[in-house]
Amino acid sequence: MALRKTICNIIWTLLVAVALPLGHAFGQCSITNLDPAYCADDASITLTGGTNYYGPGISGSTFSPAMAGTGTHKIYTTNGATSSYTVNTTGTFSPITLTSPTSLTIGVSISVPIGIGFNFDFYGNTFSSVRVFDNGFIRFSGTNATPVPQTIPNTVPPNDIVAIAWSDLDASTGTIRYQTMGTAPLRVLVIEYNNVQFTNNTADYVTSQIHLHETTNIIEIHSTHIGSDGTAQTMGIENAAGTAAATIASRNNQIFTADNDYVGFFPSCTSFQSVIVNPTPNTSLAVSPATTSICSGATVGVTVANSEAGVNYQLRNSVDNTILSSSLAGTGGNLVLTSSAITSSLSIKVTATNATTGCDADLTNMVNVTVNTPPAITVPPATQAVCAGSAVTFSVTATGTGLSYQWRKDGSNIAGANSSSYTIATTAAGDAGSYDVIVSGTCTPPVTSSAATLTINALPAITAQPVASQSICEGSAANFSVTATGTGLTYQWKKNGIDIGGANASSYSIPATTTSSAGTYTVVVSGTCSPSVTSSASDLIIQERPEIVTGPATQTVCTGQSVTFSVNAGATTGVTYQWRKGGSNIAGA
Repeated sequence: MALRKTICNIIWTLLVAVALPLGHAFGQCSITNLDPAYCADDASITLTGGTNYYGPGISGSTFSPAMAGTGTHKIYTTNGATSSYTVNTTGTFSPITLTSPTSLTIGVSISVPIGIGFNFDFYGNTFSSVRVFDNGFIRFSGTNATPVPQTIPNTVPPNDIVAIAWSDLDASTGTIRYQTMGTAPLRVLVIEYNNVQFTNNTADYVTSQIHLHETTNIIEIHSTHIGSDGTAQTMGIENAAGTAAATIASRNNQIFTADNDYVGFFPSCTSFQSVIVNPTPNTSLAVSPATTSICSGATVGVTVANSEAGVNYQLRNSVDNTILSSSLAGTGGNLVLTSSAITSSLSIKVTATNATTGCDADLTNMVNVTVNTPPAITVPPATQAVCAGSAVTFSVTATGTGLSYQWRKDGSNIAGANSSSYTIATTAAGDAGSYDVIVSGTCTPPVTSSAATLTINALPAITAQPVASQSICEGSAANFSVTATGTGLTYQWKKNGIDIGGANASSYSIPATTTSSAGTYTVVVSGTCSPSVTSSASDLIIQERPEIVTGPATQTVCTGQSVTFSVNAGATTGVTYQWRKGGSNIAGA
């Protein structure tokens, strides 16, 4: 507001430099802190410098521009004293148009008393009525009248007067009328002489008004035309005793004329100041759009319908008043204002500023802007390794407006995989690969996550079993082996269901068997994934070596006798015999 007040005051100073002053202060009674101009929505101010204050927008000692309303107003201060007056000739000529006046019929130079409509103080006395005389003056008391003007002050009656042009006038040639106008406490009685001609010069006339102001007791004379019949006239005011008067130079019982002329008589402690209250721009103009959504960093175009010429418009943040656009002058038509880049949701208001007065106001309608954020991935999918047949889920955490998802395997879209997570309920070896997701949103560009690798660990499986059985001779080597597939395989060979210590390879060997080596052999194959698998059984049979427990005994027999040799080979099975004599096989023995 300070800036626009400064603008108003600068403009006011320029106007005052080329026009008559609109405010007057006399003696020590004046308004010391009232600016020449305000805007209608400016804050109220407390007046200083005077005693009592009157005028539009006045409440006690407070002046409210909003209460006063737009236009030019007079603000008065007075202490009510009327002991003396100061003459002012620099005011503004502004006669009042009477809307329902009462016409006066002047008798022998004098009217009946007319009611002022309020109490009026004049030179320390209070009056409620006044008499009007045809010779260009009024009196608050007394009935003496003469067409011959006097130099005032003068103790010779008539006294107690307000004279417009005291001279020999003929009231029958024009009209004299009056009306009390306005509202308390600043009513005004207007007494008007209209085209009243001079008795000795019917070619010239007087048209003028006397204004008596309530409360301030100011007297004003607004003369459209004061002619002359070539003789002296008097303009001024005089007290009841004829001892004090306020006059105008060259108009005190002197020949003069005047056109569009102003004279004011101000009580010694009464003054007024004119103040302009400028209107604020029209705040009801339509603003569109009412709401809009944009992507972060975009601009908003705001249309002001029927913008006012002479008014500048600018976009601002409705919360902190931050400027959001340059200022554009209204054209009388639709005006488009483009905002700066916007990164967060807000309400945009339009501030209208009168280019001449600086008065500003925010348009009632605003634009609510929702800022959509572009997609961004905060947690990418993670690399995983699972066992075949189990479930696996990839997920992504993303921010942004209006998000959508498309999962891919090895760069190709996966049909139907359109949520923030993707699950394979039962994995197979073919599911291994690289997985990523494209996250799209209301705003571009879409973003692609980093790739997550899926590793499928195979279950252990035996593809070649150990031999079903083998029979070997004692002391020979025995070999067992298995062929298996799977991830992270380990082996444990067992004999008769009991772990064989250290037998942890895909094959197991017994370099030299003994009879105790005989038994049933299996292998348990385990891996990263469970369950483990057990091979089919492999039976090992150990054939014992032949062993002579009791050898043949030496014998002596007689010729012709029979002899038998025998040998005990124990429980060894599959034993065959070949007897020999002298190292040579005995046939059939």
